[in-house]
Amino acid sequence: MRAINAWMRDEAARDPHIVFADTRAAVARTDNPDMLRSSPDGLHPDADGYRRMAEVIAPALLAALRTPRTP
Repeated sequence: MRAINAWMRDEAARDPHIVFADTRAAVARTDNPDMLRSSPDGLHPDADGYRRMAEVIAPALLAALRTPRTP
């Protein structure tokens, strides 16, 4: 997951048409970023985690919608 996120972050830094939203960081435990902050099954975030993800995705979507597209 770290490698994939790093690749996406790097691509977004190089390409102004790509907006990166780090949803993993939004739900990661502060003491162990490889674990979810809270999860009912150890794999998926709980309701608060999905809210945190939405809080990261919403500004990224707005930024993407403001980014002019070239044909």
